Amino acid sequence: MKFDKRFFAAGVVSVALVAGGAMAANAGTTLIGFNTVAPQFGGAGYSGLQTKAISSHPGLLTQVTVGGGYSIHAKQCVGANTSCGTTVAVGSGANLPNNISAGTPSVVAQMWVPNFNLVNVQVTGYFASN
Repeated sequence: MKFDKRFFAAGVVSVALVAGGAMAANAGTTLIGFNTVAPQFGGAGYSGLQTKAISSHPGLLTQVTVGGGYSIHAKQCVGANTSCGTTVAVGSGANLPNNISAGTPSVVAQMWVPNFNLVNVQVTGYFASN
């Protein structure tokens, strides 16, 4: 069988398009599941990283479950603890106000137990930075 450069080039383009589509799945408007721990003594847990899609649009936490009957607070941040939005109490979900610009990478939901706690607290749910 003779090597056909046109067939090979078409295959490379197809793979690039599929890979590009998979990377776009972390765009800010997509709900991405998280499973994190809010560490003892007031430490924070984080969702996965997303790229902000709409400037200043509230982030969304939904279907949130918190272990041990604890309650959590959250805010939307760029990175671990910089350029954060307003802190809000989270029940089973919350909108996270912020002033983060569209296109900003490394946007996360930062979550913690507001009262002093002696144990690690499991937090699961879905986050979209929007």
